[in-house]
Amino acid sequence: MDLTICKISARQTYQLRHDILWPDEPLEHCVLEGDEKALHFGASIGGSLVSVVSLFDEEGKRMRLRKFAVQPEFQGQGIGSALLCHIIEHLKCMSTDIVWCDARVEAIPFYKKQGFTLDGGRFLKSGISYNKMMRQLQKHRI
Repeated sequence: MDLTICKISARQTYQLRHDILWPDEPLEHCVLEGDEKALHFGASIGGSLVSVVSLFDEEGKRMRLRKFAVQPEFQGQGIGSALLCHIIEHLKCMSTDIVWCDARVEAIPFYKKQGFTLDGGRFLKSGISYNKMMRQLQKHRI
């Protein structure tokens, strides 16, 4: 598998966000407030984008992971894991302390494998069950 991971533009995330996360909404629904300031990464195979994720800066040392999408035919092949590992290393280099996300309940095992922990109880957004999850990236000395 010829997997390439790199930074991409917000606009490059929209089609995958739409196809995977919000297929019943108009494409404009996939444009998020703050996209222009966020970091966006994509994973490509043979030049075709198969996964995207966006990172939104919160309070300088905290980043929120949002709109992580992998095309269904590529799920379970380690692409999402490779993309998440790549962005975690990128965030460590940026001296980010914490990365967090609202994880769909079915994705909790995936995030746990990547060192994320539950941070609060279950909640609903648009009828979908989520849990907040976080991962500490920097070791703090006392």
